[in-house]
Amino acid sequence: MLTQSERDSLLDTLSENQKEFIVHFMKRGKRTQFSNLIAKWKAESKSEEGTEDTASNWELIDYIDAGPDWSAAGLQCECGRKLRRQYIVSNKITGVTHKFGRDHFQDHTNISPELAKSIIKGFDKIDFEMDEILIKILDGWSLENEWLPSIPDNMVFPKDIAEHLENDIPLLERQVNRLRDEIRKHLKEREDNEQAKRFREQKRLKAIKRVPIENILSEVTQENPYEHSEKGQAEQPIPNRNMKSVDFNKMRLSLPKEHQDAVRNIINKWPSNDISTLAICWELINNYGANSEMYATNKKPKIYMDVQLMMNRLVEEGVLQLTSKSLDNCLYSILSAVKSVEDQQLNLF
Repeated sequence: MLTQSERDSLLDTLSENQKEFIVHFMKRGKRTQFSNLIAKWKAESKSEEGTEDTASNWELIDYIDAGPDWSAAGLQCECGRKLRRQYIVSNKITGVTHKFGRDHFQDHTNISPELAKSIIKGFDKIDFEMDEILIKILDGWSLENEWLPSIPDNMVFPKDIAEHLENDIPLLERQVNRLRDEIRKHLKEREDNEQAKRFREQKRLKAIKRVPIENILSEVTQENPYEHSEKGQAEQPIPNRNMKSVDFNKMRLSLPKEHQDAVRNIINKWPSNDISTLAICWELINNYGANSEMYATNKKPKIYMDVQLMMNRLVEEGVLQLTSKSLDNCLYSILSAVKSVEDQQLNLF
């Protein structure tokens, strides 16, 4: 523990903000010690009837440290002795207020010697903590030197710890230990949440694999705003479009020849000028016998990329115009109908 001279010298090096924090730290700490010890004594006391009730009527309302020039400050105990540190207590029942030094609690409040001794020890504990703070300031304390686990960006510090850090006050050793435990708890909770999320995702993927492909197609088809039925085609007239000849042999498409022809047929008979890659995929699967396998992660048909490649080539040929593109789907405007150069050459004969 620091001597009073050492304590005063260190306090004199602090900023005004730090000094103010220390003053409030001491007041709050001693009030808390006083009320906690009184409550504990009342709960545990086995002395004669009425003693604990008398003690519980008192509360510490202020603590004043007059500083190095205390002899001229005018603080006094009720016995008449000059004080540097004055404790002010009030009786919650009678309203009586007493001002005295720490050694006169029993004399002026009629509390037991054992309780008075416990209160003084509690006040010493707060003095020790102030010394710990001052020594750490002298040693150039920083949070980085405590070798704590990596602090998560979204972690909320406990109020008392946050107040210390905001006012450039070192943490007490008990606060450092508590912060270390809080960080570990936070990291564990985050890891548990991530693990639970991974488990739910794995469970979802397993469930998808167990669902019949017909059910998945039915679900996706219902959600697809671009799909149309054969009945819908019959009800809506096909727009009158100019026919454009395209040499598909030069496109080097991965889609099978029969499905390339099917795509041309779908575009030519599409009742709207707006069409999408997914819409063509569903038409190929539902009406032209294309592969119905789906990607487990996004429920997208595995033929999607092959169809998308053909759609890109038709954009280059001026048959389609890209209007919207995303990871989920691509939308197009139909600029013209399309026929194969090969078909056109066969018609010449």
